[in-house]
Amino acid sequence: MSAFRFTAEALKVVDSGLALAKGAPAHLKATLEVSGHSYEMMLEATLVNTFGPSDSRHPECAFYGLKFATPSERDVLILHGYVGDHLVSELHTLWQMLQMASRLAA
Repeated sequence: MSAFRFTAEALKVVDSGLALAKGAPAHLKATLEVSGHSYEMMLEATLVNTFGPSDSRHPECAFYGLKFATPSERDVLILHGYVGDHLVSELHTLWQMLQMASRLAA
């Protein structure tokens, strides 16, 4: 079984020449930060697609499509909170940029 580690600060996927096959099981361990709290998660998944190295700047990184097994209600809520936090942050940054641009145009 393959293990990937996700953290709130960075996503690290390392391919050391190991080719993972379509249909292979994956065990993902993630530590996500939501509203100032850290949550350890263990997610089961299956590789449904292998894209291999698809970024010429990072030929040593391979990318895979995953299908998650049915996550628990707790895991779903944490994932939604994590994504929501990041969407709000991105929208806030965009809003600030638009405000600055409208002031410059006026």
